[in-house]
Amino acid sequence: MWSFLSSLGFALEPLRSSVARGFAIVVAGQCCCCGLPSDTPDPLCSYCCATLPRVQNPCIRCGLSCADLSGSATHRAAVPAPRHDDELVPLCSACLLTPPAFDYCCSAFAYRSPIDRLVSGLKFNARGDIGVALSGQLCHRLQSLYSAKSGTHPWPSAVLAIPLHPARLRQRGYNQAFEVSKIVSRRLKICDLSHSIYRKKRTSPQTELITARQRKANLRGAFGVRASHKLGQHAHVAILDDVVTTSATVAELAFTLRSHGVRRIDVWCLARTE
Repeated sequence: MWSFLSSLGFALEPLRSSVARGFAIVVAGQCCCCGLPSDTPDPLCSYCCATLPRVQNPCIRCGLSCADLSGSATHRAAVPAPRHDDELVPLCSACLLTPPAFDYCCSAFAYRSPIDRLVSGLKFNARGDIGVALSGQLCHRLQSLYSAKSGTHPWPSAVLAIPLHPARLRQRGYNQAFEVSKIVSRRLKICDLSHSIYRKKRTSPQTELITARQRKANLRGAFGVRASHKLGQHAHVAILDDVVTTSATVAELAFTLRSHGVRRIDVWCLARTE
């Protein structure tokens, strides 16, 4: 038993060191991006905040840039879609032809440098300062969008972070999506139902798979619900993840949630690949 506890303590040492380092940066008031003193309450200075990459002209459904024609055989030109106030919102042709399993996608940033480096620090080095900074920016983005589109985009009543399989959680030490959901739910004052879902299938990392068919097959049946009575009280929820790439993961969880009575599903993420 003692040897097991000793080995466990040794395995958690890098995590403790990373958490301590992130806490020290927050206390010191440094920007998590440039390392200079931050001029804002969050560990992200105003200059870095203004220059970090964002998705330009995002499709209101999938969150991808409507102006981006690369990396897809489907033309992603902006297609006018009516809104409650007779204004127009961009909806890409791909979503018109094949709507995704979710209803709305919002990201704080585009997954380009230096966001990829920051997300990696949050994900693998437990950099809590990065989590606080990027989560704060996601909250600002959500408040701006939902308040502007309150007629067609009401606030969800709960948020659910993408769960990790227990084996992956033990290996990594913590779930970065859970940490972000705690911050977001607290700041936006909505219910956090992350613990009502779980990952019942240990899937291969999506980055190791090439085709969309492989990614979908890898995730099929990956999620389960352990508190359906709690979930049943919420007809509109938001799935939260750190990065949405092909959207296969959030789509699979969306299918699971709909089978338990959820009618509307939004997707929130720190970064969206373009």
